[in-house]
Amino acid sequence: MELAPANLNPFETNRLLQELATYYSGTKQWGADAARVREASTRLITGELTGTLWLKEPDSAAGVAVWDQVPKAGVRVWDLHLGTEDRRPENFTQFLDELVATSGDGEGLFAVTDTVAGVSREFTKMILEPQGFAHVARHLLVASTDGGAAVAVPRGRSLGVGVEQMEGLVALYARAHAGSPRRLFADVPLDVTESGRRLLANLFLDLDGTGLGPKHLPWGCIGVEEGGTILGAILATEDPADPKGRACVRELLVDPGAAASGIDRYLLSAFLAAARGHGLREVAFESVVGEPLETSFESAGFRPATPAGERKGFWVQEAKARALGLR
Repeated sequence: MELAPANLNPFETNRLLQELATYYSGTKQWGADAARVREASTRLITGELTGTLWLKEPDSAAGVAVWDQVPKAGVRVWDLHLGTEDRRPENFTQFLDELVATSGDGEGLFAVTDTVAGVSREFTKMILEPQGFAHVARHLLVASTDGGAAVAVPRGRSLGVGVEQMEGLVALYARAHAGSPRRLFADVPLDVTESGRRLLANLFLDLDGTGLGPKHLPWGCIGVEEGGTILGAILATEDPADPKGRACVRELLVDPGAAASGIDRYLLSAFLAAARGHGLREVAFESVVGEPLETSFESAGFRPATPAGERKGFWVQEAKARALGLR
């Protein structure tokens, strides 16, 4: 077996990542992840993301790991996939061992996604827990659109936001996410300015560029502006698993300097009211467990989805978790 950069074999990489997208699409709990994998497919093949392709033979791919380098932490693996014929415990163990060896430069492997297509979470836990990894969970929060009084704009004025406010949104995005260690395990790029600009631009387009991905919801993309500066914004898309019945909050951004003013409560109340007006039953937000913003969502009536609400998470080396302020 041999590991090689994924974008050296783009056809095999694309095949495996499309297989993973199909796998997620067939599992309702992970519907939103299928869109992320389709996006990752393009970015990995073009070299925008770093990845590793596991080659069984010179022309045959067995698995893909999509990863990035986190300053002062090491390599974070945020998508991991084995081909259909390779979903055996011994193959996963070997793939992980070779990945650890490949990422040994610098500070090495520090986090591994807990979602591996065809490999149970129990088996992932059995491999990683004895190696000193602890789990950082993500879960889905949902709220009904029934009831709920509207909250007045606490300061500034309300405005609809879109691509024409991109520079202001990028600046807000960078301020809102700066310094939060938990962003390492959410859908937040390490470069919150340049990569953030691409991520935000994608929210106003089809997320996968095919015309089949979730669409942004103009009525749900609203902000609060004061003196020419966007102090808060909420950005939303349809739920790819249930586009006719549920909307997804993709980003709730609040300037740290304005957090105490209640902009978060206003944005969430306005979004729920707008969703109700468009005939949607509920709205959702995927969060890292313990994320400070969860308090805002809980105050607005969001609760973990049943039965457990847990979705994709990461296994993090304990020493790194403490250094990053996660333990």
